[in-house]
Amino acid sequence: MPNIHQNLVGKQFGHLTVLRDSGRRGQNNAVIWECLCDCGRHSFVTTGSLNSGQTKSCGHPSLKALHKAVAKHVAETPGTNYALLNSKKPVTNTSGEKNISIVYRNGRKRYRVAVTYKKKQHNAMCETMEEAIAIREDLREIYWPNYKK
Repeated sequence: MPNIHQNLVGKQFGHLTVLRDSGRRGQNNAVIWECLCDCGRHSFVTTGSLNSGQTKSCGHPSLKALHKAVAKHVAETPGTNYALLNSKKPVTNTSGEKNISIVYRNGRKRYRVAVTYKKKQHNAMCETMEEAIAIREDLREIYWPNYKK
């Protein structure tokens, strides 16, 4: 049986150092600890997540990896969401192309192109996939000026 009354204050788990019991409780009355990451951010993590190794940082290493992966696609453009620039398609993608979805309007199959810039979505509807890809590239050039094909 695990020790539910552990005192983790001062212990190091990956990049996180436990500062104190936050006074909050999670699911099944689990203690939520306030932790300080190496990067200076505070995060709140349960005992189980720390002990199991599930949480090792505030998330900064994965953010750095994302920025590094995106750097090959774009020089920094203020207002551009880096997650939208990678080549990975969302799991819900049905068209096989990034930023393009298939919709049915009035019984006809159409292609919807959507590019987001500064929290505003710019989109267009077209009849063929080739036309949709061309429009997507035009929208990327307009709204993502440093985007590299």
